[in-house]
Amino acid sequence: MKSILSQKCDLYVSYSHYESIELADMLADKLSEEGYEIKLSKEESNFDEETLNDCLGQIEYADNFVFIISPHSLNSILCDKEISHAIKHNKRIIPILHIEPDQDELYKQVPPVIKNSNWIFLRKNKELESKSLDLLDEFETGVNLLVNTLQKDKIYVEKHTELLSLALHWEADGKDSSNLLIGKELKEAEEWLAMNFVGSSPPCIPSELHIEFIGESKKFSQLLSSHSTVLDQLQQNHLLKIIILILTGLLITVTGFWIFQIIQNNNLEGLLLREKSNHLAAKSRMLQNSDPTKSLNEATASFFSDTLNPKAISAVIEASYNTGSFYEVLSRPKNTLTTLDFSLKYREIVTGDNLGGITIRDMNGEAINSFEAHKGGVISTSISPNGQFILTSGIDQKMILWKKNGELVTVFPKEESRINHAVFSDNGLNIASVNTDGELRVFDLIGNSIFSYKSDQSLSHMSFSPNEKMIVVGSNSGEILVLSALGEEIAKWNGHLGLISTVFFNEENDKIISAGVDGKVKIWNLEGKEILNIQAHQAPISCARFVPGSQCFITASNDKKAIMWDKSGKEINRYLGHKDPVKWFSFTNFGEELLTISGLENTKDNSLRIWATEKETTNEFDIRNQSFLGGNFSPDGKMIITVCLDSSARVWNSDGEELLVLKGHQAGLSAALFSPDGKNIATADFSGNIKIWDIKGIELNSLNGHRGRVNELCWTQNGRQIISAGTDNKAILFDVSGNKKAEFIGHTGPINSVKFSPEERRIITASNDGIAIVWDVEGNLLKKLAGHKGKVLSANFSKSGNYIITAGSDFACIIWDMEGNIVRVLKNNESREFRSANFAPDGINIITGDGFGKINIWNEKGEPFVFVDPINEFQAKNISFSADYQKVFISFNGEKPVSGKNYSVYQINPNLVLRDAKE
Repeated sequence: MKSILSQKCDLYVSYSHYESIELADMLADKLSEEGYEIKLSKEESNFDEETLNDCLGQIEYADNFVFIISPHSLNSILCDKEISHAIKHNKRIIPILHIEPDQDELYKQVPPVIKNSNWIFLRKNKELESKSLDLLDEFETGVNLLVNTLQKDKIYVEKHTELLSLALHWEADGKDSSNLLIGKELKEAEEWLAMNFVGSSPPCIPSELHIEFIGESKKFSQLLSSHSTVLDQLQQNHLLKIIILILTGLLITVTGFWIFQIIQNNNLEGLLLREKSNHLAAKSRMLQNSDPTKSLNEATASFFSDTLNPKAISAVIEASYNTGSFYEVLSRPKNTLTTLDFSLKYREIVTGDNLGGITIRDMNGEAINSFEAHKGGVISTSISPNGQFILTSGIDQKMILWKKNGELVTVFPKEESRINHAVFSDNGLNIASVNTDGELRVFDLIGNSIFSYKSDQSLSHMSFSPNEKMIVVGSNSGEILVLSALGEEIAKWNGHLGLISTVFFNEENDKIISAGVDGKVKIWNLEGKEILNIQAHQAPISCARFVPGSQCFITASNDKKAIMWDKSGKEINRYLGHKDPVKWFSFTNFGEELLTISGLENTKDNSLRIWATEKETTNEFDIRNQSFLGGNFSPDGKMIITVCLDSSARVWNSDGEELLVLKGHQAGLSAALFSPDGKNIATADFSGNIKIWDIKGIELNSLNGHRGRVNELCWTQNGRQIISAGTDNKAILFDVSGNKKAEFIGHTGPINSVKFSPEERRIITASNDGIAIVWDVEGNLLKKLAGHKGKVLSANFSKSGNYIITAGSDFACIIWDMEGNIVRVLKNNESREFRSANFAPDGINIITGDGFGKINIWNEKGEPFVFVDPINEFQAKNISFSADYQKVFISFNGEKPVSGKNYSVYQINPNLVLRDAKE
């Protein structure tokens, strides 16, 4: 263990060397005097992959991650990678505000985990010279706050680092069982995982790797214990040896041969291989209905782990046979939605259905992943606060913890009766369930029981208080029960006539809202005194809860309505449109949006909808309605080809009529582009596959070479070659027959843009690594353009080929000459990243589009004037212009549909004024 933790330090400091190096050095000196070991981030201007890996490794071995906030650090590629790595491993993050950004928009770049942390203020005095170290805040006070934070829960945080280090070593070693915990170390790890922070939030929470490592250690320890007993018995029981030998005889079976081998050799390694093989065979059987192909893969792996295992042989036979019914499985009837939850961290929606399936969706309603969780309907789903795990319960009386990808983590002890609700605690460290037998059970994440409470009433719903101190429970008979976090009864009272559907705390932990089949909603204090009682609906209420950040609450009912109420019980808003009972709802970020599900078996509604909580508007997710990731015009500007979320590309005329649908990609589409003569179309997807089609939709060829998403395509003028840019950090030049002509390798991050020069002898690429590169067509690097302080999102040559313009996430566009010198910098003063920038057809003006769909024209002096700002509160995913720059296509992020399809087309008239193309 000591060798693994040799790199350990107390804190790692991530900061901008450009703005905060003096403050970082002062902190390092001061904390070193206090006995702390500190690691500082590397110089960010010229970091390479080796330097980056060194920084990320130091973060893994650091107990705490300190981020010094400044405008440059918020846009630094290195800082971004460091923050992401700290978040990935759930490190304790301590933000220090040094230089306050000029625009509030900059704060939108701060990850929620940093926004929600307690900031330490060591703000720079902007009135003084830039080199001055004078601070608006007292330095000693800030250091004392930092030291107090480092000391708080220090043992817990150090254990977090220690276990993470061991888990990373286990993972790097191929998850070798010899690296797992046993004995005292395992017991300590389980106690750490189960630690309950009553009355406060934990300083950091276990990562997905922590939980997997401890869980596998527990399984391995149990396996060793059971196998040790078996071996002792076999060694002592000579009669058993004789019986086995007689029974096997000349007709020795596979199983008999294996047992014979164990008896003869006492082969513990063979036992463990057999256990692994059995585990894979069981996993294969579990996947037979939901994913027959993966089931066959697991069965094959089971066989090769132990070729003499009869369970493995049986699994291979069953899985091979079952793959023949794959299409029958896919064609089963559309499932009815039963549960709903929302992941704030990843902005993902999780739904359960009546056939036991779980589906993870993006904010456009498109499925990202799905898996079968239960035999029969799903009763409840809950997403962990870190967004990494999903807790489900079903009518099969099981409660199961899953990874987002559908990998099983923990199966909790099976209940003897129906589980009515199961949920994570707000800190994500505990799990609780209630059942019809009247039992409340609380567990840690690997299935160890923390406590259970038995009521004489059937329990219907429960929830944790935000401060983790209490649990509220509702019963089928209308009784409400408040318990402490350790299971001690605090209060009990009769709340409703009949079953209580939901009980929730408010954010202040001093009120409880309850709703039931009687159609009433009531608000109580913690002693059971009634504060509000209204007849909200004339039908049973399925859910009622407080709106985050307000005193209002929302109810949903079998009368097909969802209603918002103020704190006095006055109706504020209605969310109408569902044709069936509204079964459940959840909130997105800070209650800004409302997610609802509705439907019954054999009905036409069965819908998932997203609403603005303060507006009577709805966006219904329907597979027939298209949402667009991007689009491009045909050469004559009369057609548009769009990249759609259903893995298709669609061609539309200027009236919005669909002319052609291109389907054939096995992964989601990422790019689509007409050839210069308009006769062919190129499409690309997230798996790196590129297809060439004719204008009638006939597939002509498939080009392969990328590993990962293709971000952009560009044709040569004669349409005989095409170049692609991908997330695998390279660009590839193909001919249309599929032959690779050249590869362009030199970026250290995903390439966002690739373009030919006018004479087509040079190529420009733009990347997340903050650099644009000029190449010749053979793939030789000619010039690196390094001037942006963030990602470079697009790059284009001027019409003459003598200049290049790049657009970046640092709110700047830069014009370069061909020697790599900066000619001019165009700054976006509204803190919006530039998504697109190019020279206008006149060769003088410049047209740009920013991250909110705003279009600017800039004159030769670099002075902007705006001619459209269509929807400036919603981010633009894609901005593209027609060849003559008379039209512009803008696709938005799916949260704001425009004319029912997440895009707008505008016409530019000769006076440089933009109007809707249909006007």
